[in-house]
Amino acid sequence: SAATTAAAGNYTVNVNTLAVPQVLQAAGVASTSASGSTGSISLQLGNGALHSITVDSSNNTLAGLRDAINAAQDDIEAVIVNDGSTTPHRLLLTASKGGTTNQITLTHTLNAGVLKDALDGVTEAQAAVNASVTVNGVAISGAANQLVDAIPGVTLTLNGTGTTTVTVSRDTAQTQTAVQTFVKAYN
Repeated sequence: SAATTAAAGNYTVNVNTLAVPQVLQAAGVASTSASGSTGSISLQLGNGALHSITVDSSNNTLAGLRDAINAAQDDIEAVIVNDGSTTPHRLLLTASKGGTTNQITLTHTLNAGVLKDALDGVTEAQAAVNASVTVNGVAISGAANQLVDAIPGVTLTLNGTGTTTVTVSRDTAQTQTAVQTFVKAYN
């Protein structure tokens, strides 16, 4: 999309990579409803707010922890997936924003039990990636799939990789209509 300040011209845009959010996976557990571990966990996305979540008898199951994480903040989405193994239920934490500046920090003070073991086994399932674009050969990187002013006055929304040409031109039809309306009113 272009603002009225956009400079006219032709721009070759090559999208090398799209921004991707980080995903962390906890170690698998046998049941989503088995009780285990109490204490607290802290979550932070990049330099954002630090969110502390108390884990007690009301939420000390994998499903309860997922729900507590989602209720406490909206920077990181918690879901449970089943990988089909003997301990199939894994908590996945997905950053709400892509890019390498939006890394998830997870710490906990859980006591011994199923949840502690699951969170002690957290690994990165998907690394965060910045969007990588060239505009007329100039490399541009961003944490989001929407780049504002990479072309002055133009917002680029990146939907896929590949090369395209963006043409910014003046809207003369609107000026012609305004002049014709003025002439009619004057006559």
